[in-house]
Amino acid sequence: MKILILNGSPHLDGPTSDMARAFAEGAKEAGHEVVSVNVVYKGG
Repeated sequence: MKILILNGSPHLDGPTSDMARAFAEGAKEAGHEVVSVNVVYKGG
């Protein structure tokens, strides 16, 4: 299965990012293809 994770948290090292990383690791270990995208623009 292909899984897309869209992270909308403005805190790149916050708890939401930690949860998304943990989910991605578990899904990969289960044999899934995972792509994670940070959708928050923090440009200047």
